[in-house]
Amino acid sequence: PCLDLLHHGPDSTADTYGESVEEQIHRVVLNAAVHPEVQAILSQDIRLDHERPEYHRVQLREQMPGGSVFAFSTGVQQSSRLMSMLGADALLILPQGTTSKSTAKKGETYTALLLRHRSRYPQKLVTEAQHLNPISSTGNNIRIGVVFAAPSVQLLLTPTLEEITESVQAAMAGSKKSHSIEISSTQLYTGSATKIEDFLNSIPLDVDILIITYSKRQFRYQLALANSLRHALIKRADWIALQARQGCAAYDPTTAASEMVVGFWERTKETSLSDAIVVCLPAEGVGGLSHVRGVLRHALRVARGAGHSDEGYPRKES
Repeated sequence: PCLDLLHHGPDSTADTYGESVEEQIHRVVLNAAVHPEVQAILSQDIRLDHERPEYHRVQLREQMPGGSVFAFSTGVQQSSRLMSMLGADALLILPQGTTSKSTAKKGETYTALLLRHRSRYPQKLVTEAQHLNPISSTGNNIRIGVVFAAPSVQLLLTPTLEEITESVQAAMAGSKKSHSIEISSTQLYTGSATKIEDFLNSIPLDVDILIITYSKRQFRYQLALANSLRHALIKRADWIALQARQGCAAYDPTTAASEMVVGFWERTKETSLSDAIVVCLPAEGVGGLSHVRGVLRHALRVARGAGHSDEGYPRKES
């Protein structure tokens, strides 16, 4: 597949087995070896970092060969210092702390990336790695809302909301459809870009991820729309927005200069939109969501304060 891609480019021509180049590459990636890991049980309470998720340095102790693995904090966690790795057997993946969950409790299970003693544990593939697919085994639906925003009704003709919705569902589900995607809400918004926050507060949207799209041709409108959303979000994820921009540009090069916004919307007593990840991007480039669908799912769990051992997408109490 790699040689075919080199000589012919990423087209959709099927091979003799009926797989397109994209499907061949996807299969190769899923069967690639990744960093070894193990599920470790906390032996003590650990305070979570409220600024960001954390790779916590821990020592591991096995109860017996093949038995439960327990994690003990090394007590030294400065990530900028090489000495902080001294004595650590693994990096324990901890979620970002929230007001509802500020501590990882003793007895909870989290994924640990091994630094030592790797030969004791079997090699993992991408499809098996919990740190790459922390929510793939939950079986929960991902509920997505789609909003198409434009300054007037006349500009809602191309592309249509139905076409955008189909593209969003295909991009977020992926070719293997390992997650169940449900488009639970579709909305048209015609009005001032500065009033988009009021619009979202006025309609009930119980979703996990909200996709807000606009036409790439409306340059001034998209600038105002993106600026309004940046002020409305409780936390922005500019690095995910950058990846979304790259994905959109790969899908449709003419969207490379369009505005991209990604962040977390937190439900309050004054808002009707559930706590959700919000993504704003051009309608012509929604196919590029396939580049960030895994990151968005993980960001949703982190933003809602769920540990890697939790089920589904827990919501905060409103």
